[in-house]
Amino acid sequence: MKYDLLPFNISFFTDTMLIFFGLFTILGFATLTLSNRPRLQLVIRIFGAEIVFMLYTLLVTGFASYLAICWLILVYESYRVFREKGMYVSLLVIVVTFCLDFIFKSHAINAELLYNNIVALLLVVGASVFVISMTRAQIEKEANLKLSEEKERTERGRLETLINSMSSSIISFDKNGTIQRFNAASLALLDTHAGIENLSIDQVVKLTDKEGGSVSVIEYARQLPSSAMRDDLYYHYSEETIRVEVIISPVHTAYTGSDDVGGGYIMILRDITKEKSLEEERESFISVV
Repeated sequence: MKYDLLPFNISFFTDTMLIFFGLFTILGFATLTLSNRPRLQLVIRIFGAEIVFMLYTLLVTGFASYLAICWLILVYESYRVFREKGMYVSLLVIVVTFCLDFIFKSHAINAELLYNNIVALLLVVGASVFVISMTRAQIEKEANLKLSEEKERTERGRLETLINSMSSSIISFDKNGTIQRFNAASLALLDTHAGIENLSIDQVVKLTDKEGGSVSVIEYARQLPSSAMRDDLYYHYSEETIRVEVIISPVHTAYTGSDDVGGGYIMILRDITKEKSLEEERESFISVV
């Protein structure tokens, strides 16, 4: 007894399909055997696929078919790997295929065939140019972004080198008083080897005035409309007390305006103990004289 499972005959594996299946198989083996030469492997894989698809278009489907969209994929892949040269070669293959299709069908050419082929060519080339233009714009945008990031890293490195080479202590902290950056001189002045990043500025830099009253750095900074300097403060560490000069500058960003310190504050500390001692001795000597 015979059972027909499908209501139609399957004729997929025709002689033509087997030939092209064999061509794609040979193309695949060729790219595998050239794994040690990646550039040549890409050339064979991309342009070999275009040649096989050109033959399939000429011998099977014709230029004006729904498979013409595959040209777009091939052009994009050519541009992605070989940039403009690959795109021009792929477009040349498309035009050659378009012309050969007319030559092979010259005996049956008519207005409808001419119209369909021209429309298909314009659609394929137009869509390819559009996709390549969008891809090129994206690549240029990514390249500019990468260049900008590289310049920013370079400038940041120069700035950090400059700050670390300064003898004065430089500490930056946000509007909540959390330390963000500091230079090597800060650790020397504060007499610590531990990292102070992400700690509170008042916890790390404990200042007092002449009367011994505690001075909050963050509260003092919040009261400043612009940069200010004080040289009447003292810093205590271990059993020693030093007199320091404190300069605090609010950092106004371009997005926040002049009344908002979105960038936090920059504080410069300098040990002026010896300077003030010499100054006091000089004044004392002058008064005695």
